[in-house]
Amino acid sequence: MDLTGDWKNDLDARIQGGVGQATIRLPEDTAVRVQASGGIGQIQAGSLKKDGEAYVNDAKTDVTLRVTVEAGIGQIRLETTEARRNLT
Repeated sequence: MDLTGDWKNDLDARIQGGVGQATIRLPEDTAVRVQASGGIGQIQAGSLKKDGEAYVNDAKTDVTLRVTVEAGIGQIRLETTEARRNLT
């Protein structure tokens, strides 16, 4: 799922998955707060930092993307636009 872009309003999103890998692409220049949980598997947070039960970036903006990701079995990958550039 690609949530990058120029956000003008807050977002509250819930993503539920079953089996497999979920990759969520997030903007680096908009405040992001992700609650991610998985039954069996791992969470790769990229450049996001752990803040209590959530993963956040350093952006301080009036707009915040709040995302809840729940997976059954598999991997959750959280990528910021910065991380994507570094992979190519």
